[in-house]
Amino acid sequence: MSHPQKIFDKDILLKIQGYSQELGFELFGITRPLLQKEDYDYLKRFIEEKKYANMHWFSNYPEIRLNPQKILTNSKSVIVLGFYYRDIQYEDIIKNQKIKISRYAIGKDYHNVLKKKLKQLEKFIKIYYKDIYIRSTIDSAPVPEKLLAKYAGLGWQGKNTNIINPEIGSYFFLSCIFTDYEIPSDWESKQITDHCKGCRLCIEHCPTKALEPYKLIVERCISYLTIESKIPIPEEYLEKSNGWVFGCDICQEVCPFNRRKNVSKKTTKEFSFLLREEIKNIIHQLPEKEEWENLKNSPLKRVKYEIFKENYKNILKYEYTQC
Repeated sequence: MSHPQKIFDKDILLKIQGYSQELGFELFGITRPLLQKEDYDYLKRFIEEKKYANMHWFSNYPEIRLNPQKILTNSKSVIVLGFYYRDIQYEDIIKNQKIKISRYAIGKDYHNVLKKKLKQLEKFIKIYYKDIYIRSTIDSAPVPEKLLAKYAGLGWQGKNTNIINPEIGSYFFLSCIFTDYEIPSDWESKQITDHCKGCRLCIEHCPTKALEPYKLIVERCISYLTIESKIPIPEEYLEKSNGWVFGCDICQEVCPFNRRKNVSKKTTKEFSFLLREEIKNIIHQLPEKEEWENLKNSPLKRVKYEIFKENYKNILKYEYTQC
């Protein structure tokens, strides 16, 4: 007995898109959960040649990372969403600070915030499709979100390897909803043309020379050195850290698409992603261990206090210039 083909209705997809916007997602696209050959080959080499430095988790589940449709049985489509997180008030605060924390980490942990919103969106989808199978992911699952976002038309992958949207820049979180429903033939998610062209600002301003066009040399990246490496920042990179004690936004700060007038004054509408008082205090003064332990629901807790403390003290020894 043959089963009827599962295909999204375009009008229902538009309703899903509308509800995602009500939840705060500014970007919406849908694509097939398959990698294009060029991207597949590059990612395969990246894993095989262990270019992920000390991020050994990156080599876990390679069959899913290379074949994202395997994250869900009979996966036929993936809805990709972008949630803007930039807090403009924070820009003024860190301009003259010796200690800086990446913009994505100044609020509550985005995994927890977005997980709740994705659950709401799943429930909404199931109102129309009761037989649908769904799996939502944020960036903790072994899924190449950036590539899927590119295919779904959320933006192009820039020379700094981030997804850049021509309207809102690159300060947004990515989420995916995998489903066993096909994309309707009359739905278009056109890939956005690469707008980087001859621009090399992100490459030229990276203090550790971690960027080549469209490639990241992981072990040199300040974000990697302050979050993923699990050891204090090596001496050779300390002077180049430019005050970044957790993450780094330099390659995004200099990007023209984050400096446009309409974007440079755009603040997230999500209260959870605005600067927390506890994080503001940390920027001004190294927290005691008890304060650190009391810091809940924060991306900063990915780093052990002892490592954070050593990096913080070592960074303060240097003077830095602004981009």
